[in-house]
Amino acid sequence: MPSVARYTQLLKLGSAAIHSVDPGALVVSGGVAPAVNASGYSIAPNDFIAGMYAAGAGPSIQAVGVHPYSFPYVPTYPAQWNTFYTTPQVHAIMKAHGDGAKPIWGTEIGWGTGTGQKAVSETQQAAMVGQMIRAWSRYSFAGNLFWYNWQDLSSNRNQVFENMGVLRRDGSAKPALAAFRSLLRSPAPSHSSGDGPWLIGADARMFATGANATPARGGLPLNRPITGSARTSSGKGIWMVAGDGGIFSFGDAKFYGSTGAIRLNRPIVGMAPTKSGRGYWLVASDGGVFSFGDAKFYGSTGAMKLNRPIVGMATTPTGRGYWMVASDGGIFSFGDAKFYGSTGAIRLNRPIVGLTRSHTGKGYWMVASDGGMFTFGDAKFYGSTAGVALSAPVVGVARTSSGKGYWIATAGGTVYNFGDAGIASSVNANVVDVV
Repeated sequence: MPSVARYTQLLKLGSAAIHSVDPGALVVSGGVAPAVNASGYSIAPNDFIAGMYAAGAGPSIQAVGVHPYSFPYVPTYPAQWNTFYTTPQVHAIMKAHGDGAKPIWGTEIGWGTGTGQKAVSETQQAAMVGQMIRAWSRYSFAGNLFWYNWQDLSSNRNQVFENMGVLRRDGSAKPALAAFRSLLRSPAPSHSSGDGPWLIGADARMFATGANATPARGGLPLNRPITGSARTSSGKGIWMVAGDGGIFSFGDAKFYGSTGAIRLNRPIVGMAPTKSGRGYWLVASDGGVFSFGDAKFYGSTGAMKLNRPIVGMATTPTGRGYWMVASDGGIFSFGDAKFYGSTGAIRLNRPIVGLTRSHTGKGYWMVASDGGMFTFGDAKFYGSTAGVALSAPVVGVARTSSGKGYWIATAGGTVYNFGDAGIASSVNANVVDVV
């Protein structure tokens, strides 16, 4: 039976003994793992740590230990059982007891491969290595992080904890080892590598995420729900477009016109801003394009018979062209937008729901409703949620300013970060877009 009081007493005695021999020794509290409050069996991690501090553990430790396991999900999977996701709550407990300057050590983390119920594929395990390190390094209180394990403990593929190594049981390397080596040769990620994206609600509410997360803003009585959005070039404004083409401007986004008074053949499904920010394009599900402000018309699929409806658009860096994507991943290029590939001839598990270009404009990413990512041109793959059990379908993808990462957002308001994308907070809302 676990006892916070007995453990804290042992911690105090052990720490005193250690420091009597080595005053400069760093004592880390025992790592807490994912658990729930079950009388006589387990204590939830945050409750255990709060109990430690209440019993006076603070002066005896120089760091708090946490086992930030999230398998089989990504590190930032938003769930209270996920000790990686709830690590900021641990820091809040420490801060409340005057220990906010001390680090939190991730004393055990990993993802098991094999055939077990909570196992991941070896490719997914390798992807988690990068996500884990980047996400952990963005915590201001992050201390050391320890991977479990070096080598699989047995050849029984059905036991998750016995298959968490970066080496297989026979000593051969899994892809995760190469991922570690690659990251060790790369510069350490920065704590301030960028804020999170904005999530756009069907009711015109918008939610800031990341380090500067704020309560919802906006919210309007609408004739039709919001279906798309775009940010101004300054990043200080947002346009939203409804299914009837009504435009709603916030911040330094100016109104340049709408199709709200026009009878449309098909609903508006997306929009994109011009390079100057003094105009925008709207696109309908039949590929009809409507230009406002300094946006020039470069073509449309309004007169074409499409296999699947258009679901989004993206502009080139010059603003003199655009791509449109259909739900089967078919790409249509206009102006100076070049074709780099599509999934039009591929049998998809789920439909494409979003498109964003690479930083250079020489490639693009497409995302499916299951979070599967498809890369073309110079757009690099940084990860996906294709192997994650999502509680709601993905609605879109937004790239970072550097183009070396992206966020994927679900209709339920959950945000997943990949590459150099910072950790973004999730919301409880009916989300339709991410910018």
